[in-house]
Amino acid sequence: MTSADKLDAGKLIDDAPVPEALSAADAAKREAVEVADKRRIPELARRNLVRLPSGRLYLPAAQRLVWFRDEKPDWEIHTELLEGGQEAGFATVKASIRTPEGRVIATSMKTETRSDFPAGWVEKAETGAIGRALAVAGYGTQFAMDMDDEEIRAESSNGRSYGRGADAARGPERIWAGPGQCPQCHAPEGKPHGKRCTQ
Repeated sequence: MTSADKLDAGKLIDDAPVPEALSAADAAKREAVEVADKRRIPELARRNLVRLPSGRLYLPAAQRLVWFRDEKPDWEIHTELLEGGQEAGFATVKASIRTPEGRVIATSMKTETRSDFPAGWVEKAETGAIGRALAVAGYGTQFAMDMDDEEIRAESSNGRSYGRGADAARGPERIWAGPGQCPQCHAPEGKPHGKRCTQ
């Protein structure tokens, strides 16, 4: 490159319009708008948000699943029973979300016991693991109770309370120290005893 070429190249750069500098606040607003334009909560999911007694909004796992299937019909959700089952009285289930190529996008686990959910603790653990994995993958994360550290109370259709803080009136939570599982309520080591457990 000759010195004349360098001069011409420099002139072209000098003649190029200089973009206006954005303030940090304007840049943040622009980025938020761009992100919001890329992915918004679908209208169907928005219509199915549930207001909890605490005033917080919650998106049920079923609605997160519908949203996920609508956007990623070829991705898969794989569930695995890690511990327990119908006979054991408790279940720990792991859910993984994978791309068609098999790359894991998100995983999560959930444990339920017979004493906490007698109508179907294995199914509830699977649904909970799927809902948590979908929240980790970005489907309704801001509306998932499990993703917050603060105490939230969710009322089920039968009036029972679930979630952190649900048993505050009952006193401090008793954790099974192990080894193995509690012989009465089958709580896994490091997990809370069932509500009716006397161990």
